[in-house]
Amino acid sequence: MTSGVAGKVIAVTGVSSGIGRACARSLARQGALVVGVGRRADRGAAIADELRAEGHTMTPVAGDMTMVADCVRFIDAVVAEHGRIDALVNNVGGSGVPTYVPSEEVTAEQFDEGIALNVRSAFFCSTAAIRHMKRQGGGSIVNISSVVGNQAMAAQVVYGIAKAGLDHLTRCLAVEFLQDRIRVNSIIIGGAMTGQSARALSEVSELYGLPAPTAETLPLAVQGTSMDEITDAIEFLCSDASRGVTATAVAVDQGRSAGAIFSAALTDALAGKWTR
Repeated sequence: MTSGVAGKVIAVTGVSSGIGRACARSLARQGALVVGVGRRADRGAAIADELRAEGHTMTPVAGDMTMVADCVRFIDAVVAEHGRIDALVNNVGGSGVPTYVPSEEVTAEQFDEGIALNVRSAFFCSTAAIRHMKRQGGGSIVNISSVVGNQAMAAQVVYGIAKAGLDHLTRCLAVEFLQDRIRVNSIIIGGAMTGQSARALSEVSELYGLPAPTAETLPLAVQGTSMDEITDAIEFLCSDASRGVTATAVAVDQGRSAGAIFSAALTDALAGKWTR
């Protein structure tokens, strides 16, 4: 499934940490020509040096994908270096506020940041890439989304509506550019164990007065999706093996999308907060 990315030019956003870093490494090790962007130039350079020592290619670019000019500059840099862009992975995201915060406490600045991180960044990176993909005869765009986009969670309203907007952006772009052979899909992640998700678990544990969880004390369903599972799905959607797949949300979430097993109601009920 993963061999189809060899030789493809793939742009990845948010490579400084977490899923973006794992994605850039995995794609490069599969033979893709990766250009990765992140706010931390030193982290991007460190990943590039590591991969270069292994004989793989990743070009680091510094940029803030919440800034439209940086989105355009990043995509133009990819095409300037390699002459084309075969795939774009929109990984930049985040809550823009503390993971769990009552909606009435969210500020306008926090709200705007959440939308900018998850939706505006993906929109303007995608449209910049689409201009080139149309001329070259096609391409693939992969948006990294979350189960929170289709399951309402208390105290996560900004992140939830941002990811819901990202999923609809996926469908809209896929329909609009179908005849240009540009495929657009999203990957629904369920609790990948990144630094951000670890902080979220600590927050909810503190909220209920529970000890901080560890990988050893969490059951599989709560641990969520592994990085290998996520990168395998990304590689598939970037490859020609997925040439018939577009406007689709691929759930790589340990079944979380199938049922609201982590809903706020259940969490509160287990904590003894729900009474008749």
